[in-house]
Amino acid sequence: MAKFSAIVSGMRIPVPGSVYLVGGAVRDWLLGLEPMDKDYVVVGASANEMLSAGFKQVGAHFPVFLSPEGVEYALARQERKTGPGHTGFECVFSPETSLEEDLERRDLTINAMAISCEETLIDPYRGHLDLRDGILRHVTDRGFIEDPLRVLRLARFYARYPKFTVADSTYRLVVKMVQDGALNELSKERITGEISKVLLDPTPGARPSRFFSLLREVGALRDLIPSLAKLFFVDQSPIHHPEGNVFQHTMLALDWAKSEYSSVPQDDLERVLYGVLFHDIGKIVESHGHELHGVQVFDQVCDSDLVLSSTVRRFVRMAIRQHMKFKRALELRPGTIHDLFEDLKAFREPNNVLLLRYVCTADDMGRGQQRGSASYNYSLADVCRCGTLLEACFEAARGITAQRILDKHPDLKSGPWVGEQLRQERIAAIKSVQVMSTL
Repeated sequence: MAKFSAIVSGMRIPVPGSVYLVGGAVRDWLLGLEPMDKDYVVVGASANEMLSAGFKQVGAHFPVFLSPEGVEYALARQERKTGPGHTGFECVFSPETSLEEDLERRDLTINAMAISCEETLIDPYRGHLDLRDGILRHVTDRGFIEDPLRVLRLARFYARYPKFTVADSTYRLVVKMVQDGALNELSKERITGEISKVLLDPTPGARPSRFFSLLREVGALRDLIPSLAKLFFVDQSPIHHPEGNVFQHTMLALDWAKSEYSSVPQDDLERVLYGVLFHDIGKIVESHGHELHGVQVFDQVCDSDLVLSSTVRRFVRMAIRQHMKFKRALELRPGTIHDLFEDLKAFREPNNVLLLRYVCTADDMGRGQQRGSASYNYSLADVCRCGTLLEACFEAARGITAQRILDKHPDLKSGPWVGEQLRQERIAAIKSVQVMSTL
């Protein structure tokens, strides 16, 4: 556990009123983890007093102040629902607002705790007991219902802590919210934001599959991303996919990728995990040729359900389109391999070859095999052979450039012939690698 003195640096700065460390920092500290963020709440002070003490107000809608040392403080506040959406709240704050009233507006009991500078735990909603028992429980019905995004936040913590369960009362409340259509007011941007947070959560042992599985169980996934929900009803051959339906396969692949690629740079990891999440989405149309159907279905998802960056969207489309070819790399013709690289834009973005390998490896390993078993080791070795061959082919092909061809023919001017010659020489280089790999 991190030393208390190391997480309360913001309490050493003179502040009007009483200062408390609140929320996720307290939860993480009690779990023995290094807090990701430190949120400080000030009780018993007004905005004018904070300004007079040299603090700068930085929150346009909330009473948030920045100290000269760069530490943020929020005045204790209450929130009242005044309209639809996440902007439909009135923020009420005054020196009379108590710490308990501030904590009451929070989503889960494990996030509704505070610590004073004397290291006293303030826990009016018994969050430490739920933390001890591994239970995710909402603080109040009204506060949870008023912000439907809390359904996704609940699912996100369910993914972060695989040993935690959802309190029966919270589960029933979420089901009712879904049935009442409460999630319909969520914007695509907020939904996408929560999904990305789940996929990129750095907490060791986090399992993003639990996020999507919980949303499916309570009926929310069919409202948020209908195409993903439909994967649960697409059966697969038990010979090739003993793990079950396409949704179950996708979730196993997603968890495997999240576990194995935790050290991959965040931007690359986001592309890989979204690629894994949607690689088989075309199977809701037809399993045969699903890589072709999948691009169209994914485009529909992006148009109606999610807001992904152009970088992520472009890579996922390529991963959907090419993941089946990757797994047949040992039998592909040199020209087909060259065209795969072209489709990946690999000669301009060479990292895409490696990222596709990550997606396809997760696809192969997402079959529920026990780690270290004969079937697990065989699958891993098989996909590694494909990946190694493709990377060797790519290195050989990328070594041949248009300038190299022009240098070989100094008497000829640049023109369309260079592109065709470049293609033919790259294909020849790929063929040479294939031949060498069989010796």
